[in-house]
Amino acid sequence: MTDARLERVQGLPADRRDDELTSRVAASVRVLRQRLPDGVPGVAVLLGSGWSAVAEALQQPLEIPYRDLPAFPDTSVPGHRARIVAGRLGERPVLLLCGRRHAYEGGRVDAMAGPIRTLA
Repeated sequence: MTDARLERVQGLPADRRDDELTSRVAASVRVLRQRLPDGVPGVAVLLGSGWSAVAEALQQPLEIPYRDLPAFPDTSVPGHRARIVAGRLGERPVLLLCGRRHAYEGGRVDAMAGPIRTLA
């Protein structure tokens, strides 16, 4: 897709869009580092519909709502709680993404770019 087409679809010039996303990602990384006392785990899993029981099984869970993370979009799908849950699954520290933004919710196919860049 050309930059001109992206501008029409997403409403911002490509360079401004990238700068704004980079700023939101950096702010989200800071929030995660501040709120996760043991650091950001090396494993993150995006849970699909019907997998919320995995989040309930975490030991020492710590929830962070997406609204506290500037690079994370809110969700409107029922059952998607729009939160990260950090904790331990057995001996492994993990981050679980509970809910995600779908393209059909806002028309943006790159709606999850911020969360993925934050966790990368």
